[in-house]
This record gives sequence, structure tokens and C-alpha cells, in this order.
Amino acid sequence: MIKSLVGIEKDMVMAKTWLLVSTILYLMFGAVSSVRAGAERIFKSVSSSVVLIRDFESHGSGVVLDNKGKILTNYHIVNTPLPLEVTAEVIKGGRRVSMTFSEVTVENVHKDYDLATIRVKLPAGVYLEPIETTSRTPEP
Repeated sequence: MIKSLVGIEKDMVMAKTWLLVSTILYLMFGAVSSVRAGAERIFKSVSSSVVLIRDFESHGSGVVLDNKGKILTNYHIVNTPLPLEVTAEVIKGGRRVSMTFSEVTVENVHKDYDLATIRVKLPAGVYLEPIETTSRTPEP
């Protein structure tokens, strides 16, 4: 059952806004010649926290919020009667490997902000790598 977001809608909006704003600011503060290097650094620092979410008809992405399977995504991605699958880089046995999860639960949604949280069921000894956040201004 999908529940309406009440208490966490502000956190989800802040997370979505933070991702967009921090990326733009990071690129703006870098010199033009270092934009590519900056973009590559951003990709390397967040890529292990980005997941692929798909059903039989479409796909989208999400961001790992905790190491226990909670993921932030868009409502329009999970608004489907079809079963969802999530592919992610995980830590298993001390190594980073790619895994696909078919036990996906939609936890909360906010239709107006096009946001949703989902959770994947992780096997024992498998962990997701959550996105790192910071309150400091990025350096060029």
C-alpha cells in the first residue's frame, strides 16, 4: 500500500533540491577548463549511490539514502502496477559488485512534488552505499 508523505516531504524536497543545486554550484565555481574534470569528480563521488529502477515498460533512477535499502526517486517512476526492479552497486563481502533486486516496496509518495521513497530487500551481508552530503561549499 502506498502512503502519502506527511513528515518527510520537506526532507525529500530538500534532498532533491540539494542534488541539483550542489551540482550546479560545483560546476559554476570551477574554471571553464576544469568543468569536465569537475563533472568527472562529481560522477565518481556519487555514481555508487545512484541506482537504476525499471519495470517491463520504462526505467528511471534513484539515489540511495541509507545502507539498508532506502532510495529516493520520482513518483512517476514508481507509479505503475508493474513490478519494479532495482539495479545498484553494493558492498558484498568487502567488494563492490552490481546486483539486481526484485523485492521492491514503495514506502511513501508525494504526487505534487513528484517524489517517492522505495526500499529494496537486501540479503544478509549486502549493503548499499548512501550518497554523502555536506554543508560546506564545494571548492573548484
